[in-house]
Amino acid sequence: MWGIRRELQAQQSIQDLIARDEPLSGTLLAICELTNSMIPSSLSKVMLFDGESQTLRFAAGNLPEACQRDMRTLPIGPNEDICCRAAFLKQLVVSEDVRHDSFSSVPHEFIEQNGLRACWAYPVLSRERVLLGTFAVFYRVPGPPSRREIDLMSRATALVALAIERDEARQAHRITQQRYQSLFTCHPDGVFSLDLTGHVEEVNPAGLALTGYTRDTLLGQHFSRFVVAEDLPRVDKAFRNAVKGKQQQYNIRAISANGNIYPVTIINLPILVNEEVVGVYGIARKP
Repeated sequence: MWGIRRELQAQQSIQDLIARDEPLSGTLLAICELTNSMIPSSLSKVMLFDGESQTLRFAAGNLPEACQRDMRTLPIGPNEDICCRAAFLKQLVVSEDVRHDSFSSVPHEFIEQNGLRACWAYPVLSRERVLLGTFAVFYRVPGPPSRREIDLMSRATALVALAIERDEARQAHRITQQRYQSLFTCHPDGVFSLDLTGHVEEVNPAGLALTGYTRDTLLGQHFSRFVVAEDLPRVDKAFRNAVKGKQQQYNIRAISANGNIYPVTIINLPILVNEEVVGVYGIARKP
């Protein structure tokens, strides 16, 4: 029998996996294994919800591979598999004897070989009650779950929700970064990222082509190095306004790597993070 201290330590180990952004499949499997160790003679699985196809797909669990293949994709609905019913109804669904459950997707030979009798399925919901998937436990004795088993499954389901939401947030952040990086890298105009003191932190390929400098030469340099001296007061004023959050546009004369002077139109945009200006973009193009 697990004590409270041991359960808390085990749950903390799962939360540590989530905090370290370990792969989702491994974290979900760890939750299944933890649950099965706390509910002896049980097996469990996690399925993820696909909103576009309105289906569940197997994500993790300690069921045999052959059984997993039969659960790759299942449509949710009130007259479908136990997990699909839980997902559709967004509530706990209990099959007290899967041998007599006509909706069970678990092969009967698997049920017999492993002595499974009951299945209890929880919907996995976000904080806004958006369906994320399901968490199910198979048990070797017919009947409903006990109060303690419901509590254990509820806590395990909360960990599954936390892991999925963290993974979705990480994926969304990665996509946003990639989109930003694509816009920055592929922009036809020269784009320079400057810190609050006016030093170059990043530059795109078009900026290198425009100035003739190498990336290593540009990074860390102050913008004043690349501007004709007579135009510097105007550039400096525009930069200070951008730091205050005001968009700026103006024409100046710039100095290329080979010393040539050429006209360029500059747009300065404040870089905002959490509504605070943390830098300035300089977008440069020849008129």
